[in-house]
Amino acid sequence: MKKCIKETYKKEDFERRWLLLMKENELESNKWLQGLFDIRESWLLVYNHGTFFAGMNTTGRSEGINSFFDGFVTHKSNLKEFVVKYEKALNRIVKRENDEDFEFEHKFRIVNDHEFLLKHAAKVYTRNVFNKFKDEWSKVFYYKVENVRDANGFQSFIMKSKDDELEKFEVTLD
Repeated sequence: MKKCIKETYKKEDFERRWLLLMKENELESNKWLQGLFDIRESWLLVYNHGTFFAGMNTTGRSEGINSFFDGFVTHKSNLKEFVVKYEKALNRIVKRENDEDFEFEHKFRIVNDHEFLLKHAAKVYTRNVFNKFKDEWSKVFYYKVENVRDANGFQSFIMKSKDDELEKFEVTLD
């Protein structure tokens, strides 16, 4: 692999060595490696002889790459093992991200800090009940309340729609 990538000075030599490397390791149908080959002009030195890189090289990357491969690849891994383990590492990351997305979507309910009643409801209700409550609670703000009378221990209110003055309800409480 090192000869193919770092010790090749002609494009034709790289392509010949790459194809031979893929064939020797039975990796011709690997989509990831095929993708790398397809974009070879963007990462391979032999295709970028006239490009200025301001002194940067591929070894100037962060420790993030090393931690990505921890537990999957060692210095003794061959190319075929690397590809298989790389796919496992990617699958692990995708699964972890999907699990985090699922947990966030199903565990936490998004409520603004100033909505104290909704914050409390989010803690005590299931997700479905909370969503029904939230829908009903949002309708409260479409009505205005007028105190009509207070007689014999009963208090009556008129609930009017802010949009439609004809839509009104009388509510009596004891």
